[in-house]
Amino acid sequence: MNVSREKVIKNGKGRKMALSVRGVLFPRICESVCILLALMGVSAMAEDTNGPPMSAQDFFEGGTNTYNNWVEFSAGGFLPSGNRAQAQAVQNWNSGGFGGIQDLHLQDNVTLFTNTTVTLDGHSIYDQHNYDVNLRLEHPEKWFMQVHANNFRTWSDGIGGFYPPTGMQYYGPKGSTPLALDQGEYSFLGGVTPDGLPSITFGYTHSYRYGNENSTIWGPTHPNPPSATVQGLAGSLYNIDERVDAFDLNAKKTLWDTDLAAGLHYEHGDLNDGLATTFYPGEPAEYDRTITDKNTYNLFSATATGEKWIKQHVFVSAGGMVANLDNHFSGSQIYGNGFGVPYIPGMGAGLGYYNMIGDSHLQEYVMDLNVLTLPISTLAVIPGLRAEKESWNGNSTGTGTLPTFPSPSEQPFSGQSSRDVVDVCESLDVRYTGFTNWVLSAGSQWEESDGNLNQFGGLSQIDGIGVPPVTNYVNDTSLLQKYSAGASWYPLRQLAFDFGGYYKYDSYNYSASADSTPDGDTYPGYFTVQDFRTSDGNCRVTLHVLQSLSLISRYEYQLSFIDTTPSPDPALGISGTGMQTSRMHSHVIGQNISWIPWSRLSLEAGFSYVLSTTRTPASEATAAILNAENNYWTLNFSPSLVLDDKTDLNVGYFYYQANDYQNNSTAGVPLGAGSREQAVTATLTRRINARLRVSLKYGYYDYKDALTGGNSDFHANLVMATMQLRF
Repeated sequence: MNVSREKVIKNGKGRKMALSVRGVLFPRICESVCILLALMGVSAMAEDTNGPPMSAQDFFEGGTNTYNNWVEFSAGGFLPSGNRAQAQAVQNWNSGGFGGIQDLHLQDNVTLFTNTTVTLDGHSIYDQHNYDVNLRLEHPEKWFMQVHANNFRTWSDGIGGFYPPTGMQYYGPKGSTPLALDQGEYSFLGGVTPDGLPSITFGYTHSYRYGNENSTIWGPTHPNPPSATVQGLAGSLYNIDERVDAFDLNAKKTLWDTDLAAGLHYEHGDLNDGLATTFYPGEPAEYDRTITDKNTYNLFSATATGEKWIKQHVFVSAGGMVANLDNHFSGSQIYGNGFGVPYIPGMGAGLGYYNMIGDSHLQEYVMDLNVLTLPISTLAVIPGLRAEKESWNGNSTGTGTLPTFPSPSEQPFSGQSSRDVVDVCESLDVRYTGFTNWVLSAGSQWEESDGNLNQFGGLSQIDGIGVPPVTNYVNDTSLLQKYSAGASWYPLRQLAFDFGGYYKYDSYNYSASADSTPDGDTYPGYFTVQDFRTSDGNCRVTLHVLQSLSLISRYEYQLSFIDTTPSPDPALGISGTGMQTSRMHSHVIGQNISWIPWSRLSLEAGFSYVLSTTRTPASEATAAILNAENNYWTLNFSPSLVLDDKTDLNVGYFYYQANDYQNNSTAGVPLGAGSREQAVTATLTRRINARLRVSLKYGYYDYKDALTGGNSDFHANLVMATMQLRF
């Protein structure tokens, strides 16, 4: 149970930051820091005195004068077998060896400034591409400066679809190689609090994302060559390169017992993304498609808020925001022999485009008002109001292509769209504690909107292929309602009940004043009304059978419907009568047990079971579309044993299983989760003395997936040793 002991000690001093990312941005600097801190720790351990004599347990925890600084080194390896890419994606560990600083905290007073503290927190482990460094210099209630940098990497598997009749597994453009996506930021934050003047903070953040990520937008294949059936099974991947620079300026001041705040935000983004897909891989007709999507935007927003107690039982808060977004975009969809190739007439066989450019503009205004009233000591009533107006417009031009051989065709296109919408939301929440051992709560929310969407033009139709340019003007209104209620009852000190539920009804109405498509095939022209209804009920029981044994039981039921009224079209036999287009019901069952049978042993276990099914008329009409099944169960078990005053042992077990896979490969693409995952971990921690502790962790992970015919299965072993020095 050393983990809980550490939390008590570190959180008690309020100086530890949660740092969970690993990586290496500055490997040389990190290595130097490791050597320096190791020398500091060894030197500090030469005199291992910490005040008056202590008990054995207090001694190994540092006593009452807990050390404020520490460095924790780690080294180990993650060794998967089977699908390495899937192992890295699920466990978020890079395969192979690693080592570095697991956790670092340094804090001291700066001699050059009075009452000034410098704090350094960090984390950097080599070959995991994850790091976090935070340096803060602070004079309480006067000023502060903070510099922060972090990076973390996630992996995904470039696997595509699996075709059971032939046992063929398809992959994306990079095959079975793990796809890596890095995300991170560099930031500076500073603030001053001058006497008698508003406190001011200024911040700058540069954030980024770059790398590759798997996509489920799969390309077409002939999975059974003698057959002409085409199924989307060929994998694809996103190429991501995004950078955003943001500046913030905020001010706070209390005037006339009113807390006032104002802020300015400016953001510039440069997003360069793409999608790479191979069509008919391994076949004579194989070719590649590259979609590029480039966006450069400038966003400016201003906010203002105010809070004030009016009399003794009324608290009012209000705020407003105005935002302006300008965006310039460009892109292309090109087919050819390879990715990123220029458009060549006659190459490939798909409808594409190039030289697409456009601009869009968005303006948004938001106002928010909330009032807390306490008419009596046991009753709180909170009404709220939020109003929002949004206006945007966009336009684009480009050249559509149908690069068939020997007579390729090209056609210029243009498109314009605009939208205006006003949205008003009212809310009311009530909480009552006037009954002994009861807490009652209720809430309601109403939201009304009125807007219009105008669309003109679009991509070209070439040689009768593609969607022709459209003219579509739609007026839309919506009414969203939600009503909720809850109660907590404490009949005994050892027993508590929690009940709750809500009903939500959303209704959207569309009226097309102009629609050039004969059958209303432009969204939302193909229906006039769409309603969403959801009912939810849940309960929880907490029982403390003994002082050392507690049980928490949970159950939730949810039922949802989608009702759609299509636009009438006599030519297609559509009468415009409403129909139920979706029905989803879910059961969620959970049980947690916590037991401490012995002062040195604690046991925790949890179980959850989810039954969720979505049915549609389409799934009843054809085997190509299946009901959406989301049924699974999980189990976890975590015993902790204190072997002696120096040694702790923590063990964990996790199990997950879903059996929703359905093989309908003869009619469509097989889908549905059919996976099993389990993990076993064990951590042994040994406290050498008050300044030094070491630990050894082992983990075994097992994953199986029926959806990919076993091609995503893996086993993995994790071994990691850590050493912590306090000083």
